Amino acid sequence: MSDTMTRWKLLGAGDDFAAWLNALSAQGWQLVCPPGLIRFRFAKGAEGEFIYRYHAVPGNAGSGERDEYLRLLAGMRAAVLRVYEDPARRQGFAIVRRAAALGDFELESDVDSQLAYQHRLLRQFTAVAVLCVCLVVAMVVLIALTVRAFVTQGNIFASLDNAVAMALAVLGLVFVVVIGVAAAACGVYVTREIARVRRRHADLQRDRLVYE
Repeated sequence: MSDTMTRWKLLGAGDDFAAWLNALSAQGWQLVCPPGLIRFRFAKGAEGEFIYRYHAVPGNAGSGERDEYLRLLAGMRAAVLRVYEDPARRQGFAIVRRAAALGDFELESDVDSQLAYQHRLLRQFTAVAVLCVCLVVAMVVLIALTVRAFVTQGNIFASLDNAVAMALAVLGLVFVVVIGVAAAACGVYVTREIARVRRRHADLQRDRLVYE
């Protein structure tokens, strides 16, 4: 069995992403630094060796606010594996881990920043979902028009050799079907992510009400 593996995953909602990392950690798979954007490498280690967190960190890179927060994490003996920057909102989102032997740990984060992040994720996933639906509809319409053309104009490829005409038709239909299936699969995945983000957004809204 290999001592390393690669997994592909969208960052998605913070709690879901952290839960995914912690589930792999429980199986002995620990994240290799530095993590990528959607590609993550893991090395075999001790089961449950680290506890992972993924959350908002304040300030832009190099700012006093960011440096102060990173010092706070260092004081907690938590390692920052990577910060994904969001300069427009003057914040980042960090993958943080700490040795499980030190006990569980929670990170304080700005609820409003988390809500803004979840809202932005919701908009992005919704846009992708709409695009997938449009692609699927376009593929279905194209297939329907192609079938209708064959039925109503049987000699549409009469000027070509029969074998060539058949090959072109099959290749065209296969391409359309593949694109349609890929768009449908993407749509299903994005729909699940939208549901997760909505749940996380609702939880954060409740947390803010309790805090207030």
